[in-house]
Amino acid sequence: MEEVDDELHIGVEADMDEMKDFMHWCLDNAKDELETREGVSLVAFVRPRQDTKLTKGLDLDSNKKPMAAIPYQHEGGEDLWYAAVGGFVNEFGAEFAIMIAEAWYNEGNLDDLAEGEMPIPPSQDPNRKECISIQGISYDATGLIIGQVTLMQPFEKKGRKVEYFDLVTLDNGEFDSKLARATINQDLV
Repeated sequence: MEEVDDELHIGVEADMDEMKDFMHWCLDNAKDELETREGVSLVAFVRPRQDTKLTKGLDLDSNKKPMAAIPYQHEGGEDLWYAAVGGFVNEFGAEFAIMIAEAWYNEGNLDDLAEGEMPIPPSQDPNRKECISIQGISYDATGLIIGQVTLMQPFEKKGRKVEYFDLVTLDNGEFDSKLARATINQDLV
């Protein structure tokens, strides 16, 4: 039994490494898009599981795994888009899902809040900052979330130039993001 557990642990680490590598590739492309198009497209990428009906019968080597891209369309709104991403993950299973967006964050310290006081959402904070946000969520074979990583690339636009600040990596988040809520296996909730 311990040998099976070791194999699963190694497989999970390999999936997380692959997800993180893809996230950094996405970050490089998002920076290029920000600099050349002056904005970052909201898009989700989903790596379907190799053992699901979407890939059944396909002879895929590890270098040619399929990847679904689900771009945000303004028609229908954000809720419909998240539902589409969640529906894809729940229908076909996923090794991981990644979302790229231009976002806001605030630099407030949660420790400075009085007990019971809620932090100001970045969208309402007059001192908010801009960043490229890339969120990655990995899943086990049953659809449970087993890992989450967020890359935040703060930046400031100065005319046509973009100045980047230190990349922030948040590992093993609380799983309370819109992407996590939309893609969690609803049969297990």
